[in-house]
Amino acid sequence: MPAMDPKILAAVFASIAALTVSGSGSVEDFQNFSPGDFLDGSLGDIPLDIDNIVGELTDRPEPTNSVEVTVNLNSDETTLTADNAILEIEAFERLESKSRVIESDGRLSFSNFTGDVVLRKDNTTGLRGQSTGFSSSGVTLVEKMDVNYNTNASRIILDELKRSKISLENANIDMSSESGTEISQENSPLKINSFNGKITILPGENQVRMEGLVDRLEAGGATFTG
Repeated sequence: MPAMDPKILAAVFASIAALTVSGSGSVEDFQNFSPGDFLDGSLGDIPLDIDNIVGELTDRPEPTNSVEVTVNLNSDETTLTADNAILEIEAFERLESKSRVIESDGRLSFSNFTGDVVLRKDNTTGLRGQSTGFSSSGVTLVEKMDVNYNTNASRIILDELKRSKISLENANIDMSSESGTEISQENSPLKINSFNGKITILPGENQVRMEGLVDRLEAGGATFTG
């Protein structure tokens, strides 16, 4: 077996610890666990797929490069996917679905949103996924719910994203990094293998702004890795 990056190995151990403590194991069982125990099987049977954990952490490592990215979208429809993020809807009059209408003149925040934000050229945005509740104007509802709305919001935020993959097509891209690197590409795809941070979506401007950390960013023919 080839040597594994220390950061990935540490993350694997952390994942095993979390699953062991939350499963049939206990904190005491795990206190004396070492890499040697993992390799020789001394820990016993653990109900998890090591290959999947290693593959996930290899594909989406913890990002460390601070960037700001502005993306002007040229496609008729663009989808951003989130996993356990905070979804904030600002400056909207209503959210509509087949069974429910939500009206507000303030901010609506969905907690632990997992799903898609679909941006369209006609300035309507589709929200498709699940959430563990929402809050607005001092009212909070904690309840697992399906999120299936269209909205006219002029500002939407995905916050507290963790190791998210981002893939956009046909966009004008401007990136600046804390290290001084700058990238500017037109009519190009944008791919980020792992992103931590906040995405601000401005449907009326067909624009997406990202602030946070990336591991690897590809914009057209340019690549940034720190």
